[in-house]
Amino acid sequence: MREAALPAPTVTSLQFVNQFLERMSASIGPERARACINETLSATGLRQLRTPDDVVLFASNLMERGGFFEVMGGALRVQAILRGASDVGPRPKAKAMAGGKL
Repeated sequence: MREAALPAPTVTSLQFVNQFLERMSASIGPERARACINETLSATGLRQLRTPDDVVLFASNLMERGGFFEVMGGALRVQAILRGASDVGPRPKAKAMAGGKL
């Protein structure tokens, strides 16, 4: 008996974004995380993250902060691409870290 092929995964939820935001809050504190998220959303021109492509844009902008944010943004960007986002445009370039502070 031949098994039916599984359907291709579709993006029905951006639960991975919620998990990312929770981890970021736990890492740098809720107030600082919220400020960073709001600043990054504002810089991208987005009000919220609705699609994997929105998440890539957000993550790429977050990565431009460098250091910790570059690592966190890179992880989020990969997750969005794995969930169907387009990987278009140049990858963000890291800024030099001054003193290794967040």
